[in-house]
Amino acid sequence: MRYLQHLIFILVLIFPLTGYSQSIYSSVGPGDITLPSTVRTAGMGVSGVALTDLRQISLINPALWYKPNLTGMSTKILSGQYKNADGGLTNRLAFDGFTFHFPVGTSAGVALGFAPYSNVGYNFRRTSQEIIPGVHSADTLNYSLKTTGSGGIGGTFLGFGIQFSRRIAFGAAINMLIGEINVDHNMVISHPTTYSSREVLRQSNIFGSTLILGGTFSQIAQSTDNFGIRVEIPLSLTVNQENKFYTGISSAEVVTDAKDGLSWPFQMGVGYSFQLRPQWTTVFETNIWSPGSNLNIFSPGQNQYTLGNGYELGIGLEYTGDVNSNQWWNRLAYRTGLQWQQYLVESETGNHPAGMRWLGGIGLPYGQGANRLDLAVYYGQRSGVKPGDPVEKQIGFQIGISVSELWFQGGIRNNY
Repeated sequence: MRYLQHLIFILVLIFPLTGYSQSIYSSVGPGDITLPSTVRTAGMGVSGVALTDLRQISLINPALWYKPNLTGMSTKILSGQYKNADGGLTNRLAFDGFTFHFPVGTSAGVALGFAPYSNVGYNFRRTSQEIIPGVHSADTLNYSLKTTGSGGIGGTFLGFGIQFSRRIAFGAAINMLIGEINVDHNMVISHPTTYSSREVLRQSNIFGSTLILGGTFSQIAQSTDNFGIRVEIPLSLTVNQENKFYTGISSAEVVTDAKDGLSWPFQMGVGYSFQLRPQWTTVFETNIWSPGSNLNIFSPGQNQYTLGNGYELGIGLEYTGDVNSNQWWNRLAYRTGLQWQQYLVESETGNHPAGMRWLGGIGLPYGQGANRLDLAVYYGQRSGVKPGDPVEKQIGFQIGISVSELWFQGGIRNNY
């Protein structure tokens, strides 16, 4: 009887959810995968594959790490709200990593830090009924199922960037990933009363690494042009899972499992930035994700959803003020951009959720012009996996700070 109850529970879990109160996207695979952009590039609707920054770096393209001529540190926080027509509401406030970088000579740089890889956060419920398999009387199971998930994955990175000539630069970094994803399935059975309610707690501990390679080619049509490419190659991935089964008031039945032979998604991005005129910078960018193997082991039994190819397109514009001005308002930089994304989540029929975002931002250099405070805001919508799914609205902001010091090399560049 105990095994039949487990079978019923598993079968119920894999039926498509007919409705949910919060975003289901981060419940598939390792969660909502993110690119570790800076707040400056986020305000332009891109990640920054080709966008040079003399005050701040990110893990996006290590080939650009030779650019800053000052030792620097940067960090950011983000806040966001996600809601849909079903009444779902998710709020997120998080510290979003940090970077530390310093120059080595005039044409090389080294960096280390921590950057997010994915986040998991959902809470949805459904009430339904199913025919109990293996019962001759064709009894019907009435139940309420609540599923929640939390956690995420982050990485500690170390790498370098070097300029080979006036036009060509290359960089590489190792990203050591670690994370934890916790899932809670709680099923309350109202009929028949001969079946007990049950709960499954799953904890997944994730370890692995990726190799990030980047390159840039500058001065294509004019001296300010820059073309960049970024590739993130999966290296290793190991997952240790612990499942605790509770039936009625009985003690937990614990099942552990270690899984190897998995693979992170392969990522690739290209970008191109150029100046329309002095103080005006335009950037175009695209990023592609190809799903890794067997990543659905993180999903809460929802096998009707898998992972497919994901895409992201962005276009941004920035106006840079005069960093040498005595008035702070004249030193401001203004940014705006648009971003479209097809998410990795895929239904049985090959449908993907897609979303569009408007982004904007402001940057304020301060001190001697080497430090900067950035603010970025966004508003967007994301469609459902299948027709009829509620559209999700997104709104949020990011705050970032960059502090640069004259530790290793002299001179402060005045260009932004």
